[in-house]
Amino acid sequence: MKKSIGIIVVLAVVVLAFASCGKKEVSLNNAFEITYEGDSGEGFAKLIPKHDVIIAKLSEKQRKNKKLMDFVYSVNYKVVPDKNLSNGQEIEVLCTYNEEMAKKLRINPIFDKTLVRIPSDAMLVVRPLSKEDVFGSLKVKADGVYPDLDLSLYYESKTDINQLIKLEMLNRDFAKGIVTVEATINNKKARELGVSLKKPMRSDIKIGAYSTYLKSTKDLTKEEKEKIEGQAKNVVTAYLENEKLNDSWIFAGLFPIARTKAQKEFRKINEIKLDKIYFISLKDGIEKDFLDSKYNQIVFVYKANISHHEAKEGQDIYIPVKLENIVKLSNGNFEYKITDIEMVSKYVGENDGDFKSVFLNRFIDKYDGEELNYVEYMK
Repeated sequence: MKKSIGIIVVLAVVVLAFASCGKKEVSLNNAFEITYEGDSGEGFAKLIPKHDVIIAKLSEKQRKNKKLMDFVYSVNYKVVPDKNLSNGQEIEVLCTYNEEMAKKLRINPIFDKTLVRIPSDAMLVVRPLSKEDVFGSLKVKADGVYPDLDLSLYYESKTDINQLIKLEMLNRDFAKGIVTVEATINNKKARELGVSLKKPMRSDIKIGAYSTYLKSTKDLTKEEKEKIEGQAKNVVTAYLENEKLNDSWIFAGLFPIARTKAQKEFRKINEIKLDKIYFISLKDGIEKDFLDSKYNQIVFVYKANISHHEAKEGQDIYIPVKLENIVKLSNGNFEYKITDIEMVSKYVGENDGDFKSVFLNRFIDKYDGEELNYVEYMK
């Protein structure tokens, strides 16, 4: 019984040895070439099999074996990991081949574990652009007067990078004072500078100071109200002193008498008071038409008492002063045009003597308006 067991063991060893000796070893080591593409951190490796290296290790007889050559050309290589590779990273090369063919040809492929360190300069190091890079020194310039503004974008500090950036204004929110801007870049040129912007980037940029048409007297500070009204009063005072008793007064019906030397003499201005204020502003959503040039208008109606040789006790007159298109400039000052100043004993309008109907009511379809006295105006 012991003799039988010994014989079986010997036979098994002989069979295994014969099977092992019968397989042809084929080295698959170092039969590839690696190239790297993409940017460091997002790169990948491309492996090219070098089948001629494997063939060079075969005998002349093996090279003439077509099936063996078919096996050689089935050999391929890959790496793990295979994406998002970075310079200096270690990767492993794996070998693949037709295992079924290797069995039939009794081939014992040899491929040792292969680790490869990616060179430090294998791929371009590209830095993703940040919001600070793209929008940090971006400004919005506003020319004109709101709502007729012309907005433009510019970089306060120019760099090689931001000169490659294409900017587009997507949305304008004047209530918040911002513009939504989208940025894209020519990545081919950007990569030459070591940067990239993989997808469009957006940011809200504050609109620079701009001029606006006055919408309400409530938008004025007390000091601003005093300043505008004071300028209007100075105009009235100068007007009265310069005009005294010229043709316009006579034709207005204030002094329907023959012009004489006496009429051209100085008339005393006893008192000038602000009587009423009328303010109108173009309603939101209403477009100004070419027949109407105003966005807003404020009318200061002054009451003055003058003395002349025909009216010893004095005569009351009204002087409406019209200020049109009042603009609050970006520097805080005001700009406006005095479009009309006249002197009347009463205003003949839609209703005799009714200033409100002339300066306010007839505009209500297109304009928001308010009638104020001095106390209400100064609040």
